[in-house]
Amino acid sequence: MEPVSFEQRGDVFIFYISGLLTIPTISDFIKTHCPSINKHAVYNLSNVSFDPSVKYSNLLQIAMLAKRHMTNRDPNGKTAHVCAQISSFGMLNMFATVLSGSGILHKQRVFKSLDEALQWISE
Repeated sequence: MEPVSFEQRGDVFIFYISGLLTIPTISDFIKTHCPSINKHAVYNLSNVSFDPSVKYSNLLQIAMLAKRHMTNRDPNGKTAHVCAQISSFGMLNMFATVLSGSGILHKQRVFKSLDEALQWISE
């Protein structure tokens, strides 16, 4: 798995992820970390790049895996994806759309800064 660190601020888990994201590393992350989230999550992906193997066609499969591993999550939680890189920002917007359409109840949004994401979660 790629380097991951996290902090918890009340009911918000903030994950700092860096490196190259592949389908296996995303799957490992989901299996390892998603069960520990109880309400809100922020995925700071400002220091990642997506492997070419991560395509739109894979996103539904990843979303379904995430849904299965959100075992302790409050359905009123929010998920923020943070990334300032244009190429990754587009991929994350597609992923947020797929997550929303796959029956995951948590609101999804993509932001260019951590401050914006935390502001949205606190609203």
